[in-house]
Amino acid sequence: MAKILYALSGEGFGHATRSSIIIKRLSQIKKTSQIHKIKIVCGGKAYFYLSKHFNDVEKIQSLHIKYFNNKVSGIGTFFVNLVTLPQQIFSYIKIKRLIKEFKPDVIINDFEHLTSNVAFFNNIPLISIGNHNVISNSQISIPLKYLWESIKSKLVITFVIPSSNYYFITTFLSQNITATSLFIKPQKQIIIL
Repeated sequence: MAKILYALSGEGFGHATRSSIIIKRLSQIKKTSQIHKIKIVCGGKAYFYLSKHFNDVEKIQSLHIKYFNNKVSGIGTFFVNLVTLPQQIFSYIKIKRLIKEFKPDVIINDFEHLTSNVAFFNNIPLISIGNHNVISNSQISIPLKYLWESIKSKLVITFVIPSSNYYFITTFLSQNITATSLFIKPQKQIIIL
């Protein structure tokens, strides 16, 4: 049995729906006739969704994205998250306490910024899940007119997930992967965790 801390972004429902399926599957896997012990930390819409489906869900402050005229506003996003800095600090302390008490064997992270840092400073293996890993862990040819957007994306991803032991990448693209990864590209066969 493994003790897993599963952390995910609370922005939108995409991370929550993907994580819900993975958490359900992980909770069914038995090792030495015992199921994995899973604690979930998330905020925002993910907390709203997952707390209805799972018992052990802790609420933390998530990062949020601000939009203006149907486009991401970098300045707006920065300031909307700056206002939540005290809650971010409280959530960081809450996660550190939870890790001290729960003692997870691994942290699975679906684009959540606090646990990736706590994992690094506490020497806990981290698995990063998500399509964002293609941007930070592959060689993609970017047209010059999108270079600045590409740089900003990589900076944000590096801020959220500064390092990971493994990257679980979900994508339809074939790219040159540069990190230690588990690369899942949908094919004719079904891959089950």
